[in-house]
Amino acid sequence: MSDSDFWTRQADDRLIWRNWGEAFFVFHPASGQTHFLNEIAAFAVRRLADGPLSTAQICAATCDVYEIEDGPDLHDAVADTLVSLDLLGLVERIRTA
Repeated sequence: MSDSDFWTRQADDRLIWRNWGEAFFVFHPASGQTHFLNEIAAFAVRRLADGPLSTAQICAATCDVYEIEDGPDLHDAVADTLVSLDLLGLVERIRTA
């Protein structure tokens, strides 16, 4: 995965959220599954509801909102999180030619 990969959510993908502190649970009616998400994963899923973003844009937004330092470790963590969310069906990578 690279920082230039773009990610999205389907516009009609309705998720039901519950959170307790930094723990987030999301029910995905389309799959019938409930998932536990950490704060960064929940942030990415919610942010993608507004439209497609690149990995780099999600990293930048994460830094802004959580006031954390940007760097390769953050980019690796966000990229890994997005791949995991893709496998769960909560987001999807936009395939480019």
